[in-house]
Amino acid sequence: MDMVNLQDENPTILMGATQIQDKEESVPPFYVSLNIHDKFIHNCLLDSSASHNLMPKVVMEELGLQITKPYHDLFTFDSRNIQCFGVIKYLVVNLTQIPTKIILMDIVVADISPKFGMLLSRPWTKRLGGFLQNVLYYSSILVFGGQLMRLYGEQQFT
Repeated sequence: MDMVNLQDENPTILMGATQIQDKEESVPPFYVSLNIHDKFIHNCLLDSSASHNLMPKVVMEELGLQITKPYHDLFTFDSRNIQCFGVIKYLVVNLTQIPTKIILMDIVVADISPKFGMLLSRPWTKRLGGFLQNVLYYSSILVFGGQLMRLYGEQQFT
């Protein structure tokens, strides 16, 4: 329930955008870290508009992972072709902040620049059992049979 607008007869309604005061200001990306086997992967970007989990080939190689299934190429919004090497099926990952939260996921591996460790998709967020809060710096996720915990966005590692 929107407690702010309960008493306001003429509430301000925002549809799918935030009010930005300065053109230089923007919503920061939401990064999390994951544990994969005995390694950490930083700069995993939660992207609520992505349809696939995506990992640069370089990151896959650094983690010592292998493609388990072929996959077709993907296309960007501007119709550019992205070469995919395949999919890593059924990879078990843990959230670094909440190590007891285990997720089974599939990851498309592509020939892209490693600007992030992994792109986490809309279906991944759903599987996590979470949702991004309006404050945009944490996500609430369900753990242990319905208990909500906060997963905070991290700063990008360089």
